[in-house]
Amino acid sequence: MVGALAPKANILVYFAPNTDAGFLDAIIAASHATPTPAAISISWGQSEDAWTGQARTAFDQAMADAAALGVTVTAAAGDNGSADGATDNKDHADFPASSPHVLACGGTRLQADTATGVIRAETVWNDGPNSATGGGFSDVFPAPSWQSGIPGHAKHKPVPKKAGRGVPMSAALPTRRPAIRCASTGKTW
Repeated sequence: MVGALAPKANILVYFAPNTDAGFLDAIIAASHATPTPAAISISWGQSEDAWTGQARTAFDQAMADAAALGVTVTAAAGDNGSADGATDNKDHADFPASSPHVLACGGTRLQADTATGVIRAETVWNDGPNSATGGGFSDVFPAPSWQSGIPGHAKHKPVPKKAGRGVPMSAALPTRRPAIRCASTGKTW
């Protein structure tokens, strides 16, 4: 997606061991690279409750540090639906997408007239169990003020005692011209 949206961008790929320490080191290295990157895109995550509190805190601090450096961190909202692959019939937000220092990205299907670009329909990406965009509400991070009063909080399984941050924040649209749509405002760019 990045290559299609910005074909002349310099794209660096970081590889790290599949461990908490390796993942954290990659985020820190990327956010402190020279020159400072405009964005970091993370396509990996897992259910918030699959992380230790210590690991979530360390990652969140690294992403807050990136934000302070002017780096936008984006992360996939997951690809296992609102259950995030869990089998307990509860909703589980994906981390790091649920972090308040991350722009959580989901997916939609868009049906548009290829000649005019007029949108006929847009639906959330959902090919069935374990093949759908992640989404839901964090059980760890509180809802920001601009998400207060969202009716979806009452649909979260189980209904939270305190409203959590809703994810995703944006969704990529598979159109002939790449675009990003903000899930909160509907703005496309």
